[in-house]
Amino acid sequence: MRRGVTQTTPGNPKHQSDSFHVEALIDTPKELNLKQRAGYRFLTIPVVMQDTGDDMGGFITYRPSRYALTDLQGTDYEPIDYVNRNEKAWKNGFQYFVPYKSRVELVYQVPIDQKRFVLFASDPAFPKPTTVKIDLTKQ
Repeated sequence: MRRGVTQTTPGNPKHQSDSFHVEALIDTPKELNLKQRAGYRFLTIPVVMQDTGDDMGGFITYRPSRYALTDLQGTDYEPIDYVNRNEKAWKNGFQYFVPYKSRVELVYQVPIDQKRFVLFASDPAFPKPTTVKIDLTKQ
C-alpha cells in the first residue's frame, strides 16, 4: 500500500471526486464469456478516470489494462480482459480524451484461496499513484 500517494479501497466515498478512482467491485460482465479455471475466481474492478480540464480534443496516455493486482505473497496478476464502457473517453487501449468520463471494468482471474490484494495504478493521466486495498474476506 505504501507505493501509492493515494491509498484507498473500492468505492471509498472520500475519493469518488478524484480524477482517478476505483468503484465498488462488481460481478464479471457476462458479455465476456470467460472460461472458469478450477481453483480460481474472477475479480472485476471498475476504474474511473475523468479529467474535467478544458483541454478539449487532445488525449492523455492512460493504460488501465496494465494495472497489476498483487496478492500478499507478492504474486502479480494482470487483467485477463476488460470492458470499456465509454468509447469516447478511452480509445485504442491507451488514449484518454478530456473531459469524458472513462469507466473500464478490469477482470482478473485469481486463486480462490487468496482473499487480499492490492491494485497499483499509476499513469500520466492522473497526478497521484494510487493503491487500492481489496479485501475479499468481507464478502
